[in-house]
Amino acid sequence: MNNKKFYLGIDLGSSAVKGILRNKNGEILKAKESYTENTPLGLKAALKALLKQLHPYFENSLCAIGLSSQVGTYVINGEHMIPWSSGEATEELDLIKKLIPSEIFEAEICMPHPSLCSYPLPRLMYIQKKFGPDCEVLMPK
Repeated sequence: MNNKKFYLGIDLGSSAVKGILRNKNGEILKAKESYTENTPLGLKAALKALLKQLHPYFENSLCAIGLSSQVGTYVINGEHMIPWSSGEATEELDLIKKLIPSEIFEAEICMPHPSLCSYPLPRLMYIQKKFGPDCEVLMPK
């Protein structure tokens, strides 16, 4: 892989950070780094290790980076991470379904409310209850 222009795709997955490096000729190199812990620091460490693996191939010749991540993962105050697969917010999901009739919910967002506590409304209600109204929330996506 010695062409001067490279494209890097990075996926922040459920258990690992995956990367794919492609040059202008279509040659591909893949790499993967598992998380040591499911925290923002664990994610950062895996991302740094992945970039360290790939850097010798692209050095300073990147022309584009694409990022993807799972929907429903939240980082709170830069210290805590709730992955999309977490069951936290089931009480909030039940409360939403109890308080808001499905036809009103569907009229407001043009779809029925999914039975997933990883969707924003129940998850953000849970985060506010657990971490307070002034917490900082980030979605890696």
